[in-house]
Amino acid sequence: MRFVTQISADEGREIARPTDSRRDPAALRTRLDAWLKTKAGPSATVTELSAPSANGMSSETLLADAVWDGAEHPLVIRVAPTPESDPVFPQYDLPGQFQVIGHVAEHTAGSTPGVPLPRLLWCEPDPAPLDAPFFVMERVDGRVPPDVMPYTFDS
Repeated sequence: MRFVTQISADEGREIARPTDSRRDPAALRTRLDAWLKTKAGPSATVTELSAPSANGMSSETLLADAVWDGAEHPLVIRVAPTPESDPVFPQYDLPGQFQVIGHVAEHTAGSTPGVPLPRLLWCEPDPAPLDAPFFVMERVDGRVPPDVMPYTFDS
């Protein structure tokens, strides 16, 4: 996370606002495509890779569209941030996050009202494919909150 200085319009004072760093999706698409072939089969292809406008500040999120087994699969990839992006936490445990989401899904399945969670697909603890550990889950349409809530830094 980097901070950028902005001038407040109402009071004319400087405010430090955090900004998130994003990897270049175009550069990662080929690498993710090669990795996906090892998980979903040799015909698997990443057809699109992008970063959402609201990307969070604790880890990076990528949105992918992929095809395998003759079907389209909208995906979300959660990636540990790069060290030069001034991460929020000193260490990232993406495999641990993957396990917690899986545990919640397993222990709330069938309950009412239940916990709405995307289906987890794969966890990659090896940083080699994308330069950091990551996990992949199905993408569910919905609204994403902004990275920085307006009331946090403007008061």
